[in-house]
Amino acid sequence: MSSGALVRWATPQRRRGSSFDDASAGLPHDADTWTVDEVGAFLTRLGASEALVQHFATECIDGEALLLLTEAHLDKYFEAESALACASSS
Repeated sequence: MSSGALVRWATPQRRRGSSFDDASAGLPHDADTWTVDEVGAFLTRLGASEALVQHFATECIDGEALLLLTEAHLDKYFEAESALACASSS
């Protein structure tokens, strides 16, 4: 997955949110070496919800795994998160 694709799906605010370079500042240059915590920091900087960051941590998504996810995988995560948010607000 490209860094641009990663930024596009990251948050509802993604079009006005951080760029990949901004969100990855201070992290190792090679995303495939990121730890689960570093992926969480990256997602947080992109504006992902705490629930999504926690879900990625629970699934042990490190940098290598993050880069293997397709947009279809990521869309599934966001659809599930949106459904949970709608259900909890009803």
